Amino acid sequence: MRLSPDDWIIWEYGFIKLNGTILMTWVLMIVLVVGSKLITRKLTTGILVTRWQCMLEIVVIGINKQIRDVGIERPEKYISFLGT
Repeated sequence: MRLSPDDWIIWEYGFIKLNGTILMTWVLMIVLVVGSKLITRKLTTGILVTRWQCMLEIVVIGINKQIRDVGIERPEKYISFLGT
C-alpha cells in the first residue's frame, strides 16, 4: 500500500487534477507570504527596535554568516533564495 499526497485528488476536470501536493504547496506559500508581511510591517531604523525585529535581524545575520562560510562572497544576493 502506497500513501502519497499525489494520490489524494481534491478536484479534477478532464486531465487537470488538483492533488494534495499542489494544495499543500500553495497553502505553504500563502503562509510564508502572510507571515513575512506580518513580521516586516513595523520594522524601524531607529535605536529602539522591537524584540521581533531584533530576532529577525539575528536570523538574517546568521543566514548571511552561513552563506559566507560556504564561500560565497556577497551573501546578500542569495539570501532571498537560500534563506527560505
